[in-house]
Amino acid sequence: MKSKTRKALFIVTGSEKGTWLSEVTHPYWHLVERGVEVDIFTPDGNGIVWDPLSDPETRGSHEPDDLVSKGFKTDATLLSKLSTTLTLKDADPDSYDVVHIAGGLGATYDLYPNEDVARVLEHFWANGKAIGALCHGVIALANNPDRIRGRRVTGYTLVEDKIYEKAMAGKVKVPHYPQTVLEEAGAVFEGVEPEGQYVVREGMLVTGQNQFSASDYGLVLYHAMNHYEPVVEYADHGAGKSGNGKKMLKVDILIRRNPKMTHEQFVGYWRDNHAKLFVQQPVVKQYVRRYIQSRTVPVVPKGITAANYDGLAELWFDNMDGFRSYLDSENYRDVIHVDELNFNDGKPDLLFSEEIMIMD
Repeated sequence: MKSKTRKALFIVTGSEKGTWLSEVTHPYWHLVERGVEVDIFTPDGNGIVWDPLSDPETRGSHEPDDLVSKGFKTDATLLSKLSTTLTLKDADPDSYDVVHIAGGLGATYDLYPNEDVARVLEHFWANGKAIGALCHGVIALANNPDRIRGRRVTGYTLVEDKIYEKAMAGKVKVPHYPQTVLEEAGAVFEGVEPEGQYVVREGMLVTGQNQFSASDYGLVLYHAMNHYEPVVEYADHGAGKSGNGKKMLKVDILIRRNPKMTHEQFVGYWRDNHAKLFVQQPVVKQYVRRYIQSRTVPVVPKGITAANYDGLAELWFDNMDGFRSYLDSENYRDVIHVDELNFNDGKPDLLFSEEIMIMD
């Protein structure tokens, strides 16, 4: 049976202020080379213009050695994808596996605020799919503030924007600074020195600081959409038991019962109802490597004060990205979490750890 073709949805500014060419061509190259089909959307569907300074063949180009963009421009079929883009309001995000948002100054004009961008991104958040944004394009993430609050992101920094405006001697004005907008939305913004290469991945969210990060970003985005880590860290302990000694993330969830239940009712529902539902869920099969239930005992030794919990759920994941993807999924939110409220108080305490073998 032929495998399903994977597809990427590119969101690019349609503003006359333009995109930055490498922020389209480099992610395009890395994805297409690996078998991913790409469709390019703009808010109005009227095609894309790019900043002349991003064109390697323009006199005074900031990227004269951008061989990827040079090659892209020699292919008439590829260029037609930029001149005849699709309209974002018509996009069916269910048909795509990953979304990429390119930058360029134009992104600060028509990608935020933007209801169509918000609609598309919400689908990817709700379904645990990979989301990527680069340079000024990261401002589009602020269309869904509840989704990025508390998350680590990078993008074109405020320092870089101020340098850019000064260098253009008043010819350029950024209407919304990505760093400012994202921080006001509650994101944890990070960056390195101006023109430095920097990519942040948190779960299924990938962000790149600027155009110089475009290739690194494109590869990390591809890895995220495949739930893949190209570099695996191995522990130097416990290899005999696990077979490969790979470090994993353990999440201990300390649970108090629903106040309407007795301890016995809590144990019965958790064991006989919730556990059966839990192990059947697609998101559990995809991300959870081990699941253990422990129930507190009714009697403890004299003189010992037991913590006020009714149970402990132990979940193992490959890494924090796997846990984030599990927690952000629609399957967890609409099925697992809903059932959790049937037997616990909805206020669990979580402990994150890696196992270190002391005695065996």
